[in-house]
Amino acid sequence: MQSFRRNEKWRLDYMTLEQEYRERYNEGVLDGETKGKIEILYFDMQMTIPEIADKLSISEEQVQDIVENLKRTAEM
Repeated sequence: MQSFRRNEKWRLDYMTLEQEYRERYNEGVLDGETKGKIEILYFDMQMTIPEIADKLSISEEQVQDIVENLKRTAEM
């Protein structure tokens, strides 16, 4: 165990990997939150794709892709 603590390259690689995992986790959380918001705005509140894109400050294409994925998932 002592040798890992002294090995600077291993420590740097490990910390870089930890940072990447943290970033991917955070991206996943944000992606999930965005999908949930779009689901509510589109299906429950019946807002249009341009309205949702404007409200969430994302592109209409992103909203359209998520809506299509949600529809496909609902059909399964």
